[in-house]
Amino acid sequence: MKLKAQVIRRRDTGRLTGENCKQVLAVIDYLQKGQHLPLDEKNGELLILHLCDALERIEHRETLPALGQSVYEEVTREPNLERAVSICRDIQEMIPELQASEAEYNIRPVGARLGNMKN
Repeated sequence: MKLKAQVIRRRDTGRLTGENCKQVLAVIDYLQKGQHLPLDEKNGELLILHLCDALERIEHRETLPALGQSVYEEVTREPNLERAVSICRDIQEMIPELQASEAEYNIRPVGARLGNMKN
């Protein structure tokens, strides 16, 4: 899977620690197997690469500002908001060092991915 290869490449180039790489790969498995969300570089890249970027920011002690009001309003209109929030909580449990502001940013791509699924 090319998406997993991108994560491993980030580890191999020093952008992700080995532990962070394992965490992101575990999230990919959780989303695919536990939530039945097929991910590939087209439909999962935004979420997974944002997660990698978040872990890089944490490693460098950088912070991300809270969602702006317009982005927050857009996120709360997501038709799959409840399930997206639940999945993002699970991800935050898997990676406890994720700050609340980082976790909020994941709701939108998770919701979008849920919306793109065929029922």
